Amino acid sequence: MATIKTPESVPVEQVGNVAEDVQTQSPEIQAAAPESADECEVMPTVDFSDEEAMLAAESDDVSLGESAEGEEDTVSATTYAGLSKTELVEILAQKVHNEPVQTLRGTIEAIKIAFYTAHTAEIEVLRRQAIEAGGDPDNLNLPTDTSEVALKALIAEYRTKRDEYIAGLEKSKENNLKVKLGIIEELKALINSNETINHTFATFRELQQRWKEAGPVPQANVKDLWETYNHHVENFYEYIKINKELRDMDLKCNYEAKLALCE
Repeated sequence: MATIKTPESVPVEQVGNVAEDVQTQSPEIQAAAPESADECEVMPTVDFSDEEAMLAAESDDVSLGESAEGEEDTVSATTYAGLSKTELVEILAQKVHNEPVQTLRGTIEAIKIAFYTAHTAEIEVLRRQAIEAGGDPDNLNLPTDTSEVALKALIAEYRTKRDEYIAGLEKSKENNLKVKLGIIEELKALINSNETINHTFATFRELQQRWKEAGPVPQANVKDLWETYNHHVENFYEYIKINKELRDMDLKCNYEAKLALCE
């Protein structure tokens, strides 16, 4: 999962000019010091807001779990960066209420990360304000965030719809399995058919087309079902081959008999 770069909510304290600081030091220190600020190695500031936002976006009450078959997940995590929490909740509501549930996973992941990036940045500001006021930043008395409440409610609604979609998908696969098992039985019956070869072959082609249109089956049945189908297809082709050979023999015998009659 891609992460959204969290905007810096608190300005970094600037260090004074190195050259001015060096002037107050001893000659030995001045000699060892760099001539300009450009020669100093700048230590990077550490910002944990990205990590905190990701952890918040994966908490149990907003986690989406493993992706399911057929779900689209192509939305970049940066798509909604910079939007306010209110805007993000409004977009999420529109998506959940109006778009197919199987197309929303990537969008919801991106919105979650953008939301908790902004949420974490707000909390960081409150922590710094608490420190400046001499309070305890780890025991903030945070007010109820109505935007977060709305976000969680929408995600819960999405998960309910998604569970219904997955259940329907599994039921459809079970129905497809029954259809394909029925086609295999019809294939087996073709070998014992009393119809002409042309009619039998036309029926065989129809069964093949129905097989293609039947749709996916449960993953646990895919291998055995496909092997059984192929086995009976090969049996049918062998049946057609034998019947063709027998027919050719009959035609040859008939030809020879008629030829002898003519002579």
